[in-house]
Amino acid sequence: MRHRIRGLVALAAMLSVALVPPTWAAERSVGETAPAKTYVEVVSVDPLTGEYAPGAGGGGGGATTIADGGDVAQGDRDDAAWSGTGSGTSIAVQKAIRNLLAGTLLVGDGSGAFTVDGTVAVTSTPLSNLDTDIGAPGSSSCGTDAGTCDAIALDKRRNERLTTLIGHADGLEGQLTTLDGRVDGLEGFLDGVETAIASTNTKLDTLDGRVDGLETLVTSSNTKLDAAIAELVAIKTATDPVTTQPRAATTTDASSTVTTGGTFQTVFASSASRLGCFIQNPITASETLFVYEGTGTATTAKSINLAPGAAFNCNAGGIVVTGLVQVTAATTAHAFVAKSQ
Repeated sequence: MRHRIRGLVALAAMLSVALVPPTWAAERSVGETAPAKTYVEVVSVDPLTGEYAPGAGGGGGGATTIADGGDVAQGDRDDAAWSGTGSGTSIAVQKAIRNLLAGTLLVGDGSGAFTVDGTVAVTSTPLSNLDTDIGAPGSSSCGTDAGTCDAIALDKRRNERLTTLIGHADGLEGQLTTLDGRVDGLEGFLDGVETAIASTNTKLDTLDGRVDGLETLVTSSNTKLDAAIAELVAIKTATDPVTTQPRAATTTDASSTVTTGGTFQTVFASSASRLGCFIQNPITASETLFVYEGTGTATTAKSINLAPGAAFNCNAGGIVVTGLVQVTAATTAHAFVAKSQ
C-alpha cells in the first residue's frame, strides 16, 4: 500500500500539476488572501522513496517556489507534515500533500485562511462542520422522519423505517400465504360438499326410481286386491242363506171335483202376479190325482202324480210358477183341494 501511495505522489510530481492558474499568480501581491482553495505547485519528488525533493524556484537559492514564486524555507526531510495551520517548510507542505493524495485529509483550524512561512497566503475550505452536516459513523438514528439531524442519522432513520416496512411486508406476505391456504382449504371443502351433494342427488334419483316402482306395485296389488274382494263377495253371496220376509197376500180357494174322469181341467189360469198356489189330493181319496203345469197338451205321463194325502206347491226355491195349472183323475167327481194367492 505504501509503495502505491508513493507511486501516486510521484506521478503527480512528474506531471508537474499546477494548482495555481498562471494569470492569478501574476496578478496577486504577496500577503494577498487566496481563493477558497489551496493552490500549491509541486515541483519534484523522489520516485523511489516518495519523498519530496527541493525544486527550482523563482529565487532564493534552493527554496521551493509556492504559487507566485515566493521563497519558502526548504526544511529538513524529517520535518512533520504540515498540519494546515500556521507556516510550514516546503518539505512539510509536500508531506501534507502526499498524505492528502494517500487519502488522509488534514483540516485546519476552521478559519479558512492561513500562510506558509508568512509569505504566501492560502485559503482553504472550512470542514469543521463535517460531523454536523454529514454525521459521524456512530451517530444515533434520527428521532423523527423530518427531524433536524445529520445525513447519517437520517439515513439510519430511513434504514430503520425500511426495516420496519420490510417486516410489515413480510408479515403481510405471511398473512396472504395463510389466507391462500385457507382459501385453498375452503375450495377443497366446497369441492367435497359438491361431491357429496352430487352423490346424494344420485342416491335420491335411485330412491325416486324405487319409489316409482313401489307405486306401480301398489297400484297393481290394489287392482288384484279389488278383484279378489269382488270374487270373495260373489262367493259369499252365493253361499249365504237367503232370508225372506213373509209377505201378506189374499188366498183364493179353488177346491173342486174332477168334472170328467180322465180329462184335464183348469184349476189356475196363467198369472204373472201369482204369489203362490197349493193343490192336495185328499188323504181320504182312493186314487191318484194328476197335476199338469205349463202350456202344451196335458197328459198323465207329463203330470205330477199326487198320491192320497200328497200336495203340489207353486213355490220352489224362491221361484213361483205363474203358468196354467190343470188336474184330472180316473174317476169323475174325484175331490181335490186347491188354493192360490
